[in-house]
Amino acid sequence: MNFEQGMWVIGAGKIGSALAEKGRQAKMEVKLISRPEYDMTQPEEVKRLFDSVNHLPSVIVNTIGLLYDAGHTPEKSLAAFKADWFYESLRVNALPVIWMAQCLSKKLSKHNEFIFIILSARVSSLSDNHLGGWYSYRASKCALNMFIKNISIEWSRRFPKTAICGYHPGTVAFYHLQQISNGDDLTV
Repeated sequence: MNFEQGMWVIGAGKIGSALAEKGRQAKMEVKLISRPEYDMTQPEEVKRLFDSVNHLPSVIVNTIGLLYDAGHTPEKSLAAFKADWFYESLRVNALPVIWMAQCLSKKLSKHNEFIFIILSARVSSLSDNHLGGWYSYRASKCALNMFIKNISIEWSRRFPKTAICGYHPGTVAFYHLQQISNGDDLTV
């Protein structure tokens, strides 16, 4: 596999920005894609991005993810679960991968060498969940992992030189992590 076609990094948060910088240091052509140019949590924006290009990069890395926002923190109990927040978690954490895969499926051929990497989260593991809570985030990442698995099965038949994988980068330090973790050890 060569990386002559460069890399797209979807999402300009801490991980996405750091990954783009590492790619540039390795002399790769890197396109960092994020809001406001493209809001990849909107299906029409995903389609607009893929419709705007004739050639795909060698690698796309999706770093989009949402654990909390200004009005919501991860649910620590069933009583805190709200369906609207669960739907929002799905819309941000899982659905963009489906929309991207649909667009990619229209552009890929059985001859394309291509890698699609999606950042997921270990907290979505059924067997590794020892703390409970974080209902919406965990469930949305479980859905994401199943999407990745299903896409990999379909693409292995249709696009044998294409790879898709979910990757868990480890716990990422961010400003409010200590507040939402309630002092729990979240290291991996």
